[in-house]
Amino acid sequence: MEPLRQENRNALILCGIVLLLCLLLYVIYPLTKTAVSIFAIITMFSITIFSNKRFGEFGPGVSFKGKNLLWAVIVGVGTYGFFWFASRVIPGLSFGLPYLPAAVTDNIQWIIIVILAPLAEELATRGALLRFIQWAESKRGVTKLELWIAIFAQAVFFMLLHLLAYVGGWYESANWSGAFQSIGAVSGALLTAGIFGVIFGFIAVRTKNLLTSIIAHMLINASLFVAAIVFLG
Repeated sequence: MEPLRQENRNALILCGIVLLLCLLLYVIYPLTKTAVSIFAIITMFSITIFSNKRFGEFGPGVSFKGKNLLWAVIVGVGTYGFFWFASRVIPGLSFGLPYLPAAVTDNIQWIIIVILAPLAEELATRGALLRFIQWAESKRGVTKLELWIAIFAQAVFFMLLHLLAYVGGWYESANWSGAFQSIGAVSGALLTAGIFGVIFGFIAVRTKNLLTSIIAHMLINASLFVAAIVFLG
């Protein structure tokens, strides 16, 4: 039996770290159970895909090799800088932080926002979902159009994840008008998340390495978290 590719094994190791963090937070800090439950569910999907040899040749994995690691850091930092600059010169573009109860301490929020969220979301969207769609399309050969459809599909799912993250309780609004107002208030951040998803979906397909988007995602979340602490207290 052919063993799993190293890139798949690396992805599974990161999935294991995500699940361990989710379990610890769920047990030790129940206030975070909504967020960590979502991360745990999408990570189980990631494990299903990365552990199945059927999907082995499709889509990106995680490579820590010297050249790949250096390239991931360079592109990750560069793309982070691009998004930071774009959010300041293009009207409507903005970043958002996941909604967490105010009682959650800064240390726990840091773990969730800077470590847990980027790992779980990148492994599930640019990793498992993109890989699954490419596998499904491969039955009759993947055209460029179908590849872009796969990239946009995972970006839409990534944006929907952030809808849940940015607008706590929008689905509990008394009416549709209230729900849409809540969503509209973060529309700029959702648009930015969608653009991020498309760009890094393309990069993941070309490099076949999720490390780039993971690093950029962590940098963006870390900068937002620090800015929120400094300017909002």
